[in-house]
Amino acid sequence: MSGPRALLDTTVFCGALVKSDGYNMRLLELGSTPLYRPIIIQSVIAEFIHKAVTDGIGKGSRKRHYTSEEIQVLLLECEISWNR
Repeated sequence: MSGPRALLDTTVFCGALVKSDGYNMRLLELGSTPLYRPIIIQSVIAEFIHKAVTDGIGKGSRKRHYTSEEIQVLLLECEISWNR
């Protein structure tokens, strides 16, 4: 895969989980194109999972805790699109 590399952080994954048609999900989807090569370190994924399951994502009454199954679906979608 050619193009520049970009280091993705936890906020990209959290945002994609919250809004599947938003900018963060689009950024993840573009990682499967020649536009850029996503760099994702293991600690980012660990932080994302911890935040989504344990801490929850959002503020106040909009905060939501996600299940491991919901997180797995997002990560599998990313893996499938990046391996095309």
